[in-house]
Amino acid sequence: MKYFRELTKEFKSKKDIEQKLDFYQNFIEQKLSENDLLSALNKCQSALTLRRENKDFGFGTYIKTFNELSELINQKILELRNSYEIKLLNMNYITLTTENLEEVLKKYVNIKNQIIKEKSKSLLEDINQRINLVLDYIKKSYELLGIYDILNYNNVIETTTSLILKAKSDNLKIFSEFFKELQSKLVKKKVNEIGASSDIMSLYELSQKCLINEFELEKLIKEMIKEKDSWIRVYIKETKTVIFEE
Repeated sequence: MKYFRELTKEFKSKKDIEQKLDFYQNFIEQKLSENDLLSALNKCQSALTLRRENKDFGFGTYIKTFNELSELINQKILELRNSYEIKLLNMNYITLTTENLEEVLKKYVNIKNQIIKEKSKSLLEDINQRINLVLDYIKKSYELLGIYDILNYNNVIETTTSLILKAKSDNLKIFSEFFKELQSKLVKKKVNEIGASSDIMSLYELSQKCLINEFELEKLIKEMIKEKDSWIRVYIKETKTVIFEE
């Protein structure tokens, strides 16, 4: 009689676990249909844990079922993440300018809003944080443009240099190039102002006045020589000398 009671208890326990595993399976399939991948993933892990804890009962069919569901969920998670990774990657090919800054802002906000609407948005948190970083740089860009014409030259150069270095460290080439372009325009303007009242100057002296290293200034000088409104007439590379228009 005691053996029968234990057998009956074991059978009932196994039946309860089977019912729970069936419920988990239905729940997972429902969440997959709703694209709620995180809930599906968590429940699948719970089902596999429950089966491991009761491996003496067998449940071989359930192992296969939940392993297949786990693979499907992970594949869908990978596809979801890749879809947003591609969107961000495509944004990197944009050349940011003062003219398209607002358009770029709207595109990033649109991607962020899409993530917010995802039922599995917590699986995209790292991507969302990268977008937040980009939005912070766009905010900095607007702030810089707002004071660009009223700050003195030294402050603007210092600010843009800091932003260029920060954007590079954050691996945001689109912004490092944007800030560098703003700085280049300002440096060219400064060089022309100096050239309007000078005949000749060494590259070193000019770089000191412009607060920019000689290597970067030399590249800008080569560009300026080709520009019609430039005060630079000749640059002698051998002696690193700049000759201005008379």
